[in-house]
This record gives sequence, C-alpha cells and structure tokens, in this order.
Amino acid sequence: MRKRARKDSTSGGGSVAPDLSPLLERLSMISMSLGVLAVRFAPSKPKKLGQKVTLLRHLGFTPKESAAILGSTPGSVSVRLSEGRSRRKGARRGKN
Repeated sequence: MRKRARKDSTSGGGSVAPDLSPLLERLSMISMSLGVLAVRFAPSKPKKLGQKVTLLRHLGFTPKESAAILGSTPGSVSVRLSEGRSRRKGARRGKN
C-alpha cells in the first residue's frame, strides 16, 4: 500500500515570506544597548578605548558596531584591535 504524499502549504507558489525588518531593527537596537551596558558595568571596567574595543570584540561585535556603541569610527576601532593583536604577539615572543 502506498502512502499518500502530504500537501505542503508552503509549496503553493503563492506564499509570501513575512517582512522581518521591523523585528531585525529592534533586535539590533537591543544588541547595541547590551553592548553599552557591558562596557559600562563590566566587572573590570575598561577605561581605555582599546580595552573597550577588545571587550566588545569578545562579545561578537564588529568594528562598525563597536564604533557606533563607543561613539568612534570603524577605522579607529580596527586600529585599536590591530594594536592589541600586535601587543599579544610581542608578549608571546618574549618582547615587551
């Protein structure tokens, strides 16, 4: 005996994907707010821009998002990240 194929309501061709842009805008705003709170209320409160940038990077923020949170430019955020990476490499090689 054959089983009947189930009709899928989404395969009708007439279905329209819901517009998620308002939801994505709100999620973005919530994400940015959490970034601000993380920088302000971190247990070891970062004082310098480089420390703040590193914290936000560890939380998954892009340089562009970090710049928006910190009131800086994406270029300066990228420079701070680069400086932090070069310092870590120097420390690993025994340089100070």
